Order: sequence, then C-alpha cells, then structure tokens
Amino acid sequence: MENVSLRLYNFLSNKLGTEDTVRARRTNYITHNYLSKTETHRQVTCGSKGEGLDMKGSDTDIVTLFNHIHIVEHHNNNNIGSNTFVMRTCDTRPGFAQLGLCSSYEYTDVWCKKIGINFVLSSRKLMQKLLNLNRDSAVCTIDRLHGPCMSTNNKTHDFTVGLKCKSFIKQAQDWVRRQRCWPSEALKKKIIDSGVWFVPIGYKLSPTEDIEWRVAFGVAEKLLVYSFTHTQLLVYVLLKIILKDVNEKNPKLKELLCSYFLKTVVFWVSEEIAVTEWTPHNFEKLFLECLKRLEYYVKQDILPHYFIKERNVLEQRITLPEWRNLKTTIVQLYKNYPVCLTSSSFMSAFFCCPQYENISQNILPGLNETGMADYSKCSDNLTKLNEVRFLLLCGQAILTNKLTPWQVLTNSFGLLKRNHDRFIFRCLFSTLCRNIGTRFTYQYVTRCGNKLHYQHLKEMLPFVLMGVRSDGISGWNVLATYYYCVSEYSVSLKITDYVLSKFKDGQQEKLYYSEDKFTVDNLANQTHDFFLNSIYITNTMEPNDFSRNSFLIPGEMKPEVEHKGYIQKPPIVYTLFLRFACLLKLEQTQKCLAALNEMKTFIESNNYIGNHVMKAECYTLLGIGCYLIGDLTEAGRCHRKALTLDRLKQMKYLKMINRIR
Repeated sequence: MENVSLRLYNFLSNKLGTEDTVRARRTNYITHNYLSKTETHRQVTCGSKGEGLDMKGSDTDIVTLFNHIHIVEHHNNNNIGSNTFVMRTCDTRPGFAQLGLCSSYEYTDVWCKKIGINFVLSSRKLMQKLLNLNRDSAVCTIDRLHGPCMSTNNKTHDFTVGLKCKSFIKQAQDWVRRQRCWPSEALKKKIIDSGVWFVPIGYKLSPTEDIEWRVAFGVAEKLLVYSFTHTQLLVYVLLKIILKDVNEKNPKLKELLCSYFLKTVVFWVSEEIAVTEWTPHNFEKLFLECLKRLEYYVKQDILPHYFIKERNVLEQRITLPEWRNLKTTIVQLYKNYPVCLTSSSFMSAFFCCPQYENISQNILPGLNETGMADYSKCSDNLTKLNEVRFLLLCGQAILTNKLTPWQVLTNSFGLLKRNHDRFIFRCLFSTLCRNIGTRFTYQYVTRCGNKLHYQHLKEMLPFVLMGVRSDGISGWNVLATYYYCVSEYSVSLKITDYVLSKFKDGQQEKLYYSEDKFTVDNLANQTHDFFLNSIYITNTMEPNDFSRNSFLIPGEMKPEVEHKGYIQKPPIVYTLFLRFACLLKLEQTQKCLAALNEMKTFIESNNYIGNHVMKAECYTLLGIGCYLIGDLTEAGRCHRKALTLDRLKQMKYLKMINRIR
C-alpha cells in the first residue's frame, strides 16, 4: 500500500501542483484581493481557486464583503445605527438568521423589507438588485442566480456578497469547546477572531426564506485548508476528482453532492487523526478513510456542518428522488476501490505511467545536500515565475475601474508593511498600475478646460510609468500611447523604437501567452526575488487591451474600440502600428510606408500573435493603416481576412467601415 500511496501522491502533485505551486497561487489571490479593496467593500477569492487549486472545469468564486453594513449578535445601545443589524434566530433553522435593523431609522432602501414597524434585510431583494445592476456588465455577462451566487452565462465565475459579523456566534461555540487533534490552538484563535459572514440565501422550506441569511465561515474554512499538509489537500482533491467523474456519468446527480460536502468530510476526519499521520506514505489509507466516512454520511442521510453541528447540510437534498441513486453510487465507490480510480478519466494516466515513485529521492540522485537545497530554491522560483504569469494572463490582475488612484497607493503601502512575497506583489502591482492608467476615461481627462485637463494628465502619468515594469512590451506600449494621445509624436516614436530594439541584435526570446513557460535557462543562476522580477519583465509580454471610453486609445482606433467595446492586440503588432501612426503624423512619408510594410511582414510571419482571434485583430489594424494612406483596395482585403478569421467580433466593425465609405 505504501508504494501505491507514494505513486498517488506524486502523480497528483505533478498534475495539480506541488506545495510551491499551491503556495504561489494562494499568495497571488491574497495579494490581488488586498490590492483591490476599497472603502466600501473588499473581495475574497473562495472555492478551489482561493484554496490554491487549479482543476479543469473549476469556476472562480468571489465574495464581496460590504464594509459599511455591520452585523451584531446582541442588540445594545452601543450598536444603534442606520447600517447596523442584529441577528434573529428564534424562528430560523440552525445556520440561518434574520437580520433586523437596530435603530428606528425609516429605511427606503430596496434591500430592506418592512414587517410591522421593523425593517429586516431581504436576501432576495438584494440578490435581484445586484443581478439587475450587473446583467449588462462590460466585462462579463452575469445573468443567472445559483444559490447565493450570481453566475456568468458561461459558468466560469460565481459572485456573491457577504455581510461581516466580527463575533464568532453562539451557534458555533460547540466547535470552540470540542477536544480534537486538529486544528492547533493558535489556529483556533485566528479562526475565532475572523468572525463569520452572512450570505444572501434562506432555508428553502421556510415561509420567511426571502428575509433569511445563511451563516458562512469563509475565512475560517480558508484558514483550515491553508493549514492542511499537502497530503490532506491532495486527499481532498482526489475526492473531488472522483465526484466529478460520477457527475459526468450521471448529470442528474450533479447538484446533489458538491465540493463543499467533501471538504466538510475531510474536516471531520482531520479532527480525529494526528497531523503527523497525514504523510505521502499514508495517502491511500487516509483517502479510503475519507471515502468510508462519506459513504457513512450519505447512508445515514446526515452530514453535520463542521462549525454548527445541528445543521445537516444534506437536509434539503435527501427528499429528492435522485438521492437514492447517489447513495448507491457512493457505496459502490467505496466497496469497489480501486476500480473507482481506474474508471476515472483523469486518473487513467496514473495507471498508464507506473514511473510515479518517490520523486524527492529519484529526481536528482547525484546531488549532495547543498545541491538539493539549491535545486529546491530553483524549483520554487520556477513555480513563482510560471504560476504568477499564468494567473496574470488569465486576467486575474485586471482589477475593477472603481478603484481610485489613491486607493491603489494606500492598499499597496499597506501590503508592503506586511511580511509578504515581494515578487508576486511587484508583478500584480505593476499590472494593476498599467490597467489603472488605461481606465482613465476620455471624458474625465478632457472635461472642464485646459487647467484641469493637464492636472488629470499628471494624475494619470505616474500609473502609466509604474505600469512599464509589468512586462517587457505592453507596459511600454501604454506609455507610448500616452504620448501619442497628447500629441507628443516624437517621444512616442522613440519609445516604439526602443521596444522594437528588444527583438533585434539576438535578443532573448519572449514568452507570449500561457503555453510558453519559464525554464531553468531563464533563471540565469539568480535566486533572489529581485532578480526574479527582472527576469519576469525582461522575458514576458501580454496583449495590449483597450476599453471603450478610455483616454489611452489612438484616435485611428477609436471607432473600432467604440463598436467592439473591448479588444486586445498582440503587443508587437500594436507597437508597429503605433510607430506607423507616429510617422504619419510627423509626415515622414517614406518611413511611414516602410513601417506599414514591416507590420504586414510581421503579421504574415505569425510570430508572437497567438490564436486566430488575435490574428484577426492584427489584420484589422493593418486595414486601418492601409485606409489611412488611401489604399482602400488593400484595406478591404485586410478586413475580409479579419472577417474570415473571426466573423463574430469583426462584423460590427466592418458594417461601420462600409458606412464611413
């Protein structure tokens, strides 16, 4: 069994992430959440992504905590206010509460419901209001309610709101008093100090469901998962993998047993087993123990909530006709182990690749103790470089445009005071600054005459400059765009020449899009985080993005951005276009035509362009360039190529071009 345990452990680590990988993901999301907080709210990434897992098909769960609404457990004279609400649990099921207004304030807010002379917060009204506000979001379409969450139409993101209660409520005091092997006393104190949340969903069979809120332990559960050994985490992951396979084979069971139930099972089992037992050598035994416990809970139709034992989290599911099928399936999974693994599509590679042994011993057997330490540090740095880059390219650093410049700087200084990973902070902060710079609107910068116009430009420029170090190319392109938009064409031209010089004279290859990864060669024998940052900004580049109404859009591109709303351009192609536009403005005709030909040659080479959608965006830019020099025939040919590559996004723009002609 020990040999199988080690193979399972190393297979899952290789496929889903080592301890270093998981740590880098968690740090990235913690940094992201801290940088994005405002005076009124802060975001917390929950679910698998927040736990440091990146499993195929997992969505991103984001909870927005409102800072200006306060929940208290007991009503007293010190907490009377128009934004303070008290818990009422006398008429609700365990784990649910009504939130009544503490004061006699006459609430006209759409979130509240008047019952007699009192006001209570309505979970249903709040969710419907937020859904209506976000339905036409420019970034993503949020069009469905799913439990306490609003979901995007492609089901990749779930959003909900939470109201914070600073006290660890009475219903959870049994958890505080329990004797157990895990968690430690220090961690228990942190959990108690974290308080609880209330999320907008009531008990489904309650007559007052619309004004009930569910108690959530988002921070507490995240702290518990963060305290897992890597073995604990991978046992939890393997349970999720098996569950996913069950759901795929029988879609009717999909909503009956969710990941949260499996996490609860692992919590209960972890209480009874010493932390020292959760090792790779015991992996199979521990996994079977959790699977056995899951079987017991579903057979008994009861799974106690980890913090509030009186609440059965399976309660609203056991009456469904599909529940009997699920019970039978779970029982068979345990009885037929390891057949349940061999039938898993994800685990099939495990049985085809018997080489997954004790990697820590076999990976570089010739290294001495010092060499192993150096290799471990190198591996850790590779993890940071690749994971942070992957998360940035997935759009995790594109923060809300509601962040004010002052909030960005305040959050950044606050984070620097903590004992935090400086490399991940630098990457996120630089990307945030670049994106903040592009989100200054044209109306904001140009309103109220020349005096304020120059003041707003000065307000924008520091963020554009700090964004230069977000990567090797696109940050510089934003700076070049800034000078182009303020008619400093010569300055903009010099910046584009500097950017293009990075690709000449045998300069090192750049990494573009997430398929490319850093290797040991990129590290150049440097191990310090400062050097990691230099390596990152030297070797990587991201697409340049443009949003409707932004000030930092060349005038020649504004019609396209206006009609599409949001576009991305491959960075080098955009650099070549901007260089062409500068030469056109400076009336350097021969150089202008040469720049356009260089741009055409580069597009046809397919270097650093990406997929067919990005190739279409390149031909659109080339078409604009041809149109500007009066070559309408070539412009039409370019637009037809763009239409062939990406018909959906190009159609509106081509209709507009035809109207202009």
